[in-house]
Amino acid sequence: MSEAFVGVTLAPIDLDALKATIKRCVSGSGWQFLRWPHRVKLLPVNAPCEGFDTCPEGQAFDENRELRWKRKGSGYEVLLLSNTGGDTELSAIGQEWETKALAAKAFSKTETRFPRKIEIPGDLDLGQRYFIDAETASVQFIALRVMQHGS
Repeated sequence: MSEAFVGVTLAPIDLDALKATIKRCVSGSGWQFLRWPHRVKLLPVNAPCEGFDTCPEGQAFDENRELRWKRKGSGYEVLLLSNTGGDTELSAIGQEWETKALAAKAFSKTETRFPRKIEIPGDLDLGQRYFIDAETASVQFIALRVMQHGS
């Protein structure tokens, strides 16, 4: 049986609970990608971020897990995509997941589809992980991951 896990919060959580969930689910070597309507920001998961509380959605990720959040009312809905098992505070969705890890390529600095340039550090190797419903063989989620050399 695979250790792949897809889980959600059953009800929106507050900002402090979101920060605790990020800290619990994503390693200190991870990154966070924050999205506002007018800009995006990529920074280390442990870096202080002015305006984090105004960010309507984002994701934090490391080699094995991606945690996504989106503001709903005064709280946040959370989705965890994990290659290394679940989290006791999140409810599993789906029964059996298969994963496939692939390399990813970032957009060039001249890409015009984003309102502002996305600065990606040169030492950050990005990859993707497909989460495939084993029953239907359909890709349901694609998670970002930090690639370790050789993975």
